Amino acid sequence: MSTPAAYRQQLIQLQPRGKALPIEDSVWQQLLGGMAIEFSRVHGRMDSLAGEILLQSTSELLDEWEQSVGLPGSCAPAAASDAERLERIIARLAEIGGQDPEYFIGIAARYGIEITIDEDAIPFEVGVHGMGDPVGGDEWRYVWYAHVDPAPSVAVRELLQCVFKSIAPADRVLKWRWGDEPGCIGPFYYDGNMTHNGNIDHSGGTCEPLQALHDGTFTHNGAISYGG
Repeated sequence: MSTPAAYRQQLIQLQPRGKALPIEDSVWQQLLGGMAIEFSRVHGRMDSLAGEILLQSTSELLDEWEQSVGLPGSCAPAAASDAERLERIIARLAEIGGQDPEYFIGIAARYGIEITIDEDAIPFEVGVHGMGDPVGGDEWRYVWYAHVDPAPSVAVRELLQCVFKSIAPADRVLKWRWGDEPGCIGPFYYDGNMTHNGNIDHSGGTCEPLQALHDGTFTHNGAISYGG
C-alpha cells in the first residue's frame, strides 16, 4: 500500500459517493493522483527511517550516530568512507564499559595490537612482599603498566595512547612500555642506617624517573648517579 496507484485507489474508496466527485478520469481524479504521489513518497521515507534506526543498515543518519557516540574523535584521522565511519561507530559502541585490564587488552586487540597490562606497581607491604619486589608509595596502587611487544609504529602508538586516555578510569594512571625500549630498573631503596664512602652508580634503562626511597639515616660521601 505504498505505491502512488495504491494510495490513489485508497483515496477514491474514502471519498463520498456522488456526481460531485466523479471516480472516472477527471480533474478531481488528477488531484487525487497528485496527492497519492506525495503520500507514497512520505510512506517510502518512513520505511527508510525504520531501516536507519538499525546501525547495520544506516546511511543517511551516520552524522547522528557519530554525534551520539562522540565521533569523529581526535584520536584518528577522519574516516575516508561511509563504511569506515560505520566501523568506527560500531567499535566505539563496543568500547563503552569495563575497567579491568582484560577489557583494555580487548580494546587494543580490536585495533590489531597485542598488549599486556601489569598491575604489580603497588605499595610495598610488610608480610606481603619480599626482598626484590618493587617498592613504591601508596599512589602506585593506581598505576598500570601497558607493555606492547613488538612495538608498533609511532602513529599506532599515538592512536592507542589517545584511545586509552579517553576511556581509562579516572583514578588510573597508565604507563607505557614499548617492545623496542630498554628494560626498566626499579628505584633505589633502603630501610635503616646506611654509611657509604664512594660513588653510587644506579645506571640502566628506566621507565620512570628514579627516586631514592628511604626510611632511616643515610650518610654518604661521594656522588650518586641515576643514569638511564
